[in-house]
Amino acid sequence: MRWLAPAIVVAILAVFLCWPHRTGPTEVGVRTIKWSPFGASGVDDRVLAPGGVYFFPAVINDFTTLDTRLFNIEMTFSPKHGDRSYRDDLLFKTIDGNDISLDVILSYRIDPAKALQT
Repeated sequence: MRWLAPAIVVAILAVFLCWPHRTGPTEVGVRTIKWSPFGASGVDDRVLAPGGVYFFPAVINDFTTLDTRLFNIEMTFSPKHGDRSYRDDLLFKTIDGNDISLDVILSYRIDPAKALQT
């Protein structure tokens, strides 16, 4: 019975020190070190690859996943189309006073090689 308390403490420390962090198939991970006795704190210099499992302490690290899929934002005149249920096209006033509306589709994605710069 005397070994039970130290075994529980060791099990809790093992879980604390080996916490899994996952990235999905279209995500990259960025690790931020909040505190480290062995080196500098801050954003880690490597981008963690998609579809991986990474083990590091959860309390002294932050882990952020960034989705690298292609996203589209559609801003249209018609409330039946686009991302919103209301009119969200762009409205302009020309130099001669005329009103112009413009439908816009924005496509964007995060470049995994530049994920540390975001």
